[in-house]
Amino acid sequence: MPAAIRGGLWMSVAMFCFASMDGMLRHITTELHPFQTVFLRSIFGLFFLSPWLLRTGLEGLKTQRPLLHVARGFSSVFGFTLWVVALSLIPLAEATALSFSMPIFATLGGVLILREKATWARWIAVIVGFIGVLVIIRPGIAIVHIGALVTLLAACGFAASALITRKLSATEAPFTVVFFVSLFMSVVTLAMSLPVWQSPSFEILGVAAASGALGTIAQLCLVRAYGAADVSVIVPFDFVRLIFVTIIGFLVFAQIPDTWTWIGAILIVGGNTIAAHREGRAERVPGRAL
Repeated sequence: MPAAIRGGLWMSVAMFCFASMDGMLRHITTELHPFQTVFLRSIFGLFFLSPWLLRTGLEGLKTQRPLLHVARGFSSVFGFTLWVVALSLIPLAEATALSFSMPIFATLGGVLILREKATWARWIAVIVGFIGVLVIIRPGIAIVHIGALVTLLAACGFAASALITRKLSATEAPFTVVFFVSLFMSVVTLAMSLPVWQSPSFEILGVAAASGALGTIAQLCLVRAYGAADVSVIVPFDFVRLIFVTIIGFLVFAQIPDTWTWIGAILIVGGNTIAAHREGRAERVPGRAL
């Protein structure tokens, strides 16, 4: 099977798992506080990582950069907790469309904080993506829902986590990075959820376990996707997540996204896709200007 098709299939499966997980998290928040929802997702995700720990042993947890792991843990707790809060406030499709803005914040953070250089294609993606965000929330035309602002803050947290992960990947094994962030999130969100703790029903526990399994499977599929094809091939498939969450939102929660959500999402994902394609061509052709 051609590499592009394999990468696209792995990415599609990952997006389906992420969309299903988000739908389950939305369902859990109808019974439990978002803090407790994040804890249950984290602890079950940690449980499904245990086979890797048994295989690698404690040797697999050796790290040269513990402070960076802590920083990534805090950014992940910040981003994921706000993401679950957003899922409880606005429709799945709208939250997903706004979450596509994460590369915008990652680019800005890389330039302003890490002093990285961004190509002109990447800056165009930032501008087009920002326009897409404005199309979705329409400030001055429609009332900006607090859930939309929470989603954008969550995207900032995810962007910070991505930037730190980029630094960690230079010296740390992928399993080490994933395990430590899962452990950190489990401990911190347990402390956060204790003041609002409610005894979950068996149904909710089952849904939380399924969300943890789907999250783990999605991460594995992402690794397979990026290992099978170029980033420029993989990035457009992120849009498939919006299609899946739209179906889930309609069938389970009777949510129907408006036209502006689709237009904004197309602008954001389209800008990122063009930038990734241009950067991929430049890498394949040494000296080519972006």
